[in-house]
Amino acid sequence: MSVNEEKKNKLFSGLFNKERQAPKKLKKTTKRIIIWAVIVAVTAGALLAGFLGKKKDTGTEINTAVATVGSVRSVISASGTIQPKDMYDVVSSVRGDVLSDTFEVGDVIKKGTVLYELDKSDMSDTVEKAEMSMDRTRDSYQDTVDSINDLTVKAPIEGVISQMFVSEGDSISNGTKVCEIIDKSKMKLTIPFNTSDIGYIGVGMSADVTLQNSFYKTTGYVTRVSSGSLINEFNVAVSYVDIEVENPGGITVNDTATAVINTFACNSAGTFEYAGKKTVSAKTSGDIVTVYNSLGDYVYEGSTILQMESDTVADSMKNADRSLREAQMSLNKTYEQLEDYTIQAKIDGTIIEKNIKAGDTLDNTNGNTVMCVIADMSVISFSINVDELDVDKIALNQAVDITADALPNKRYTGHVNSININGSTSNGVTTYPVEVIVDNPEGMLPGMNVNAEIVIAEKQNVLRVPVSAVMRGNMVYVKEEDVSKIKEEDKVNNDESSKSPFGNRGFGKNNGEQQSDEQDKEVKAPGNTDSQKSANTSEKPMAGNKTEAAPAGNKTEAAPTKNKAEKTGEAENKNTGSDNKNSSGQKGNTRGFGNVPEGFVAVRVETGINDDNFIEILSGLSEGVTVYVKSQSTTSSQGMMGMPGMGGMGMPGMGGMGGMGGMNRPTGNTGTQRRN
Repeated sequence: MSVNEEKKNKLFSGLFNKERQAPKKLKKTTKRIIIWAVIVAVTAGALLAGFLGKKKDTGTEINTAVATVGSVRSVISASGTIQPKDMYDVVSSVRGDVLSDTFEVGDVIKKGTVLYELDKSDMSDTVEKAEMSMDRTRDSYQDTVDSINDLTVKAPIEGVISQMFVSEGDSISNGTKVCEIIDKSKMKLTIPFNTSDIGYIGVGMSADVTLQNSFYKTTGYVTRVSSGSLINEFNVAVSYVDIEVENPGGITVNDTATAVINTFACNSAGTFEYAGKKTVSAKTSGDIVTVYNSLGDYVYEGSTILQMESDTVADSMKNADRSLREAQMSLNKTYEQLEDYTIQAKIDGTIIEKNIKAGDTLDNTNGNTVMCVIADMSVISFSINVDELDVDKIALNQAVDITADALPNKRYTGHVNSININGSTSNGVTTYPVEVIVDNPEGMLPGMNVNAEIVIAEKQNVLRVPVSAVMRGNMVYVKEEDVSKIKEEDKVNNDESSKSPFGNRGFGKNNGEQQSDEQDKEVKAPGNTDSQKSANTSEKPMAGNKTEAAPAGNKTEAAPTKNKAEKTGEAENKNTGSDNKNSSGQKGNTRGFGNVPEGFVAVRVETGINDDNFIEILSGLSEGVTVYVKSQSTTSSQGMMGMPGMGGMGMPGMGGMGGMGGMNRPTGNTGTQRRN
């Protein structure tokens, strides 16, 4: 008979013997208590028997794995939505019939490409009117500018001021005579020739001129020949010829002279006058503030004679300038509106949407419709939210592995482009947006969902086991016959209180994990049962060990249990009747760490990084050893009486059965955002 069966028989026999030995005359209340105690005990015994029997069932499948050497990657995983570098919605600002379109969805276009042509016939009239208004305003502006310039009176020719009609301080109006300028360097002789000879005389011909009073001879040139004739006092038809001669200084307007041109002599003498003579008049109204040249002064062409000022002209200039700018802006706006009838691409990109085509009409009902959408696909990016615990592990330009749900057969690479320091908090967790740029976005389209993995740690050729093989406290259940395969140099180097890589009833201290003193110490108060100790230490009491309040029929004497921090493995296992010894020669109950499968020993390990499947073993195991792997069914079945995660069931008159503590997950974050 097995040990478990003996325990069940003792439990049931003890309970029923106790009932038979009770006094026959009991009070009604006492009987009711005994009946309830029996019912609860029987129920508990049945559950315990089923549990023990299940553990003993050798037909139950146990998942195992072998410690191997391979690679482990710790990554941050997240998802996002593809966005192009820039997107431009084409919307028309004018109304009219769409005459043509030049593209289709998927076309790659350049900035400035003509997309649509709208009917602009009505706009042509508007443009013409604006141009005419601009011409009128420009002419008015120029007149005002001329008025400003006319306030400064300048000499039209070179010469001497022979007469001065105004003085400083005078107020003059448009047309008032200012002065007279004569040019004495050249003289003009107007002389009559017989009309019968005039046909032989032409402009530019040389003329021999003789002054009558001095008989001084000089040469001149014909500058004009009259086209008509007059009858002189001698009843002879004559025509007049103008001859210009250089004035050596002695010729005056009172001198007379005769001339011979092309052998034809003049009919009579003519009179000299100045060739250059100009009367200067004011061209605008104003007050003379300064006179720069006066009577007898020699002036050059363009010299300032006097300066005027006028408030009226200044105001007109301001108004003219304002009107000109307004007219120019109005014309420019009209031109811009005309350009709006030819719709061009504002950016380089790809047409990803087309809503308006040739033949459609844009009116007040659909005038604001997005005609088409252009996406700049030269740079493709997406944003992911990274947990505050992981964001410091990411750096700019860090490599990112990318997959797209819509493109299952392609893998992409990218890099971290920016890390936003403005995080957002939800349910007590803060995340930070991280922008990722796709390096090779061929085939991707805006709006596609992508998955990103950022490798924050990666190791090659390391010892590893499945993640689910590591239990709470960094314990791994190793097959008994493989314990001897663990090399001495691979064992965990713990402190003095836990030198062995094999655990006993507690997990001791490992990898910097500090167990509380309340868990490290057994409760030694008189009268405490093992179940009470179990409640304090979160450990299951060993079945068959000596306890102070064990179930009836299972009398055992418990030797005092030493603190886990002391020498582990010294307590004898009374259930099996033999001492278990680990590969270090220490004896102890290595199945005191929850539900250790039959044939396995709990071994403490030191872990490193892990991914979804494997966890790195830094020390504690050697390659090739077989380890227990916790299955999904094992995890889901926890919570029964005496199973991990639930305290034992108490029964009247007996100490409660201590529940086993839940198994630990392996050290390292295996959450959805980060996988070590």
